[in-house]
Amino acid sequence: MMIRHNFPPEGGMYKNGRSDGWIYQVDFYGGTDDELLAAVRKFLDEAGYSDVALPLTGERLFWDYLNPDSFSGGCYVYHPIKIGLSSYRVDALHLIICNEDYPDHKEFWKNSCLRNE
Repeated sequence: MMIRHNFPPEGGMYKNGRSDGWIYQVDFYGGTDDELLAAVRKFLDEAGYSDVALPLTGERLFWDYLNPDSFSGGCYVYHPIKIGLSSYRVDALHLIICNEDYPDHKEFWKNSCLRNE
């Protein structure tokens, strides 16, 4: 199932993640920085988001975007996704995907913050 064109409804689950109808959230655990980034890339490709750009290496993701002192405020942002560090584990990433079919989703995406809700 590609969630880009069949977004999970409120309370919906997909590959260990959850949806509230507006956003879908899932965590990726363990491995090296490059393995975590590869897992996110694979997930996005399978979910219909292969056009979403990601940094070329896990090191770039962590150094340029997820470092709390970086210009990005500690997250990687590329419409319609946000990637941050998981609140649950040190060696984990938290992915948020915004429902593009939702009215005014761009405003919600711009104003949302990375947190586990």
